[in-house]
Amino acid sequence: MELGLISRAIDRVCELHDGEKRKGSGRPFIAHPVAVFLILQKVTEEENILVSGLLHDVFKKAKNYDYKDLVTEFGSEVALIVQEISEYQGSKDQEKATWRKRKYQALERFPGMKPASQMVFTADKIHNLESLAHDYLCCGQKIWEKFNASEKSIAQYYADIFQSLTTHFPHPLVGRYYQAYKKTADLFCW
Repeated sequence: MELGLISRAIDRVCELHDGEKRKGSGRPFIAHPVAVFLILQKVTEEENILVSGLLHDVFKKAKNYDYKDLVTEFGSEVALIVQEISEYQGSKDQEKATWRKRKYQALERFPGMKPASQMVFTADKIHNLESLAHDYLCCGQKIWEKFNASEKSIAQYYADIFQSLTTHFPHPLVGRYYQAYKKTADLFCW
């Protein structure tokens, strides 16, 4: 594993997400891509997957950074993984789409994704669930105000992810997802 590429990805993701906050807790956004990287690091040493974990939200968040920039800096494999899992497939209409529509369009693509993309997608959802539980413990019911979706819709989405993972992704990350989902579902009585 070339530490230089990962180090460059950390620098770039810090720059691209500088000043951004997470929806629920308001913690610095950078905590999310770093957590996704750490989840992936427990199951792979594949550099392009780890770098993709760090950069997985750049199309969603960074306004002046696109697919070509990602290819130039980190190569076509990283760019393809990030593009494949992104809710924002280059269309400005998708930026305006509802939470549900964006989330389910990405989930519908999951079965056809490459295994590397499925890994990053799953690690992202694991951390999102863990964050949701943490944010609830910190902020209470106010967290639901931050989403453009009801608690019921969010619960159904994460259940649907689990169904897709168990059907299409025989990987150890599915067990980790289940643990995060169960903890969150128990907390919210889903």
